[in-house]
Amino acid sequence: MKLKTFSFILLLITLLPVYSAPINDNLDSAINILKLPYTNTQDTFDATTESLEGFPTCTFSEASVWYQYSPTINEEIVFDTYGSNYDTVLGIWTGEQYPLTELICNDNGTESTMQSQLSAELTGGTKYLIGINGFNKETGKLTFNAKSLNILNNDNLANAIEIKNIPYTHTQQVNTASTDANEVLSACATSAYNSVWYQYKSNTTQSLQLNTLASDYNTVLSLWSGTKHPLTELACNDDIDDHHDYSQINVTLDANKIYYINVSSRTELNTKGILVFNLDSKTNLAKGSIGMAIDSTGSKIETESYFFNQIVTKQEGVTSNQLDIDSTVTISVTTTIDDFDVGETADILILALLHLENPVFFMRGNDYLTWELWNGDIPSIIAAEENIKLSNTLQSTIYEGSLAGLPVIPYTVYIGYRLEAGKIVFNGNEPISFKINDN
Repeated sequence: MKLKTFSFILLLITLLPVYSAPINDNLDSAINILKLPYTNTQDTFDATTESLEGFPTCTFSEASVWYQYSPTINEEIVFDTYGSNYDTVLGIWTGEQYPLTELICNDNGTESTMQSQLSAELTGGTKYLIGINGFNKETGKLTFNAKSLNILNNDNLANAIEIKNIPYTHTQQVNTASTDANEVLSACATSAYNSVWYQYKSNTTQSLQLNTLASDYNTVLSLWSGTKHPLTELACNDDIDDHHDYSQINVTLDANKIYYINVSSRTELNTKGILVFNLDSKTNLAKGSIGMAIDSTGSKIETESYFFNQIVTKQEGVTSNQLDIDSTVTISVTTTIDDFDVGETADILILALLHLENPVFFMRGNDYLTWELWNGDIPSIIAAEENIKLSNTLQSTIYEGSLAGLPVIPYTVYIGYRLEAGKIVFNGNEPISFKINDN
């Protein structure tokens, strides 16, 4: 039992988002970007501002983390923080030490987002420092992306970029794109500018999601069939909702049929026209992140179970991991069960880590209000739900109710299931992380 306890605790410790200063909190510890495209996700909860550090000129911001990139050739790069759950400010700087020289900065990539985006022409052989701050000293889970800006070569239907594999992302500048002669106007648009084309053919029937998330202009996205203009429109979208300018289409495509995808601007561009086009399987998107598993001895094993986390407040609906103390919240997880485990009987386990000065684990009982201190012994973990027959998906509500009275600190919540043979599968790769803030 000691081996099992030690192994499980060690596994959790390696996964915990310990809220000390990020490793790239200071300029001299900037994370080096070696290859593009690049994505990194990190917690910035305890990020600080160094004493001699300058502030981006586009808005007041603090709590910075740092990256650096040295291109080998002259190239234009797009940097953004899309996927982050707090209000970011992004800046590019040169120099070796403070005070640095600011080249460019951005607060909000578009009017409808709190995330940042900018593009810059970088000179080969020069080191660039990328600072990401929080507006009004906000912190949270940062997703930082860097990618090369592709040249425009799909302006015409005849030059549509062929998508061979998904998931697929393509970034380019479209401000010089035009529209084809005889190009049909999408039913979702009253006018169209800067039109570009993609094509996709699937070997099987597929349910897909197409979107233009992270683009810096108001896009119109449409799907077409045919071989030449005028094509037949199958689906289109202007804005995904009343608050965002990017477009999204969910569609099922037939096997062995060529489809054309068009992205145009709703109005004449007053930005650089950075288009980010994304295509992925709805199955991949809906599953969430793959879980982790240990066997009865505490050894790590493989699993194909996926966990999709969701935090919903009564006031705002689906929300980020920054929660006000007066919120009424539902925290839930949808688990897609590994085929190997479907049909088995399992207990549902829920552990919450409270990031106090001395962090402690609590385990949930059979209702939302029953939480007991956990001593780290695996066999002693009580079941939140017992003897559940596992089907293909499992919906679990971890907590539902008011946050009033709870400590104003960060939390990390693990949920999983324990089979009769002792195997435990849980959301170790992406636990639920949130912070309760005082008003």
